[in-house]
Amino acid sequence: MDLYYFNMSPPCRAVGLCAKTLGISLNKVILLLTGEHLKPEFLAINPQHCIPTLVDGDLKLWESRAICTYLASKYGKDDSLYPNNPDKRVLIDRLLYFDMGVLFHRFRNYFTNPLVKGGAPDDSALESTHEALKWFNDYYLDGHDFCVGNNLTVADFSLVATVSSIIESGIDMSKYPNITEWVKRFTMDLYYFNWSPPCRAVGLIAKTLGISLNKKVTLLFSGEHLKPEFLAINPQHSIPTLVDGDLKLWESRAICTYLASKYGKDDSLYPNNPDKRVLIDRLLYFDMGVLFQRFWNYY
Repeated sequence: MDLYYFNMSPPCRAVGLCAKTLGISLNKVILLLTGEHLKPEFLAINPQHCIPTLVDGDLKLWESRAICTYLASKYGKDDSLYPNNPDKRVLIDRLLYFDMGVLFHRFRNYFTNPLVKGGAPDDSALESTHEALKWFNDYYLDGHDFCVGNNLTVADFSLVATVSSIIESGIDMSKYPNITEWVKRFTMDLYYFNWSPPCRAVGLIAKTLGISLNKKVTLLFSGEHLKPEFLAINPQHSIPTLVDGDLKLWESRAICTYLASKYGKDDSLYPNNPDKRVLIDRLLYFDMGVLFQRFWNYY
């Protein structure tokens, strides 16, 4: 699957997030702002010459939100990202249109257009962007974890790509606590060291679940895990250590079961059924107390 994209584009990043969550491998073709999108070979794919553009077999598709709903519908293990139920789906569609026609549109008028065309940003465009942010904060995100209820959907991919660009632009977000907490759910810090098997175990499960980790290399040999700023997070000064919002968690196997329970699309990685779960728990304890411990003592 080919994706023609540009890293600085929020719509392109939204498609990347959706694909990563679905475990789809994309062959990314970067189009720079040097007229590559106007070359005959690209116009043959997309006469509208916009990005992102997806090529999936014989299908050539553009418009990021349409791409996200297509990927979720065709490649999702279930319909949780884009439900088949019309009563649920319409709430996601409403937010996709809100993002495209209101929030992203107003932010682009404030920030992107002056950046590309020159000149100072318009104060009225900034005020208009704040109005859209207030709607998103006070109405859409009020009382739940994600854009539509407490489950991740394609609406979150599109809107977090827009909002992250708004944050990077320097717009004051202090008046929007719901947005701030929502964004945190997409940015998990993992303090780790590559040589550590427990750290690699957490990395593997995060990758399987499509979770993006902000990896912070913590060098034990140089005492980074003993610095006050790390001890404030984990007084046991061990790695891996995960920070997910207000939760600070260490012990790799506990982290793995937490991630599987909270972010898994189903309970296949860590079943709710106690008869099945206990067999997994037994092996986790066997690994920690027997196999890993004996290898550690040897090596």
